[in-house]
Amino acid sequence: MKYTFIVRHRGVWPTRVMCRVMSLSARRFYEWFGQAPSERDQTDARLTRSICESFDLSDRTYGSPRVRGDLGAAGEHCGVTGLRG
Repeated sequence: MKYTFIVRHRGVWPTRVMCRVMSLSARRFYEWFGQAPSERDQTDARLTRSICESFDLSDRTYGSPRVRGDLGAAGEHCGVTGLRG
């Protein structure tokens, strides 16, 4: 989460300063930044796309129960917490 903040704000503050303020190793940040997304990150991104697609196809009227039903019908499985924020 802290690394994501650093990535989003690299144009505002220097990376090394943000790492120092957050008590993070700049070397570890740069190692993390160069890595390919984990399998979990890829799964989360795919699920997020499916959620957004279901919501958009419903003319943005479906709530989490209907979106979850759509995902289940498409073979996607997630908990209700996967549908938040």
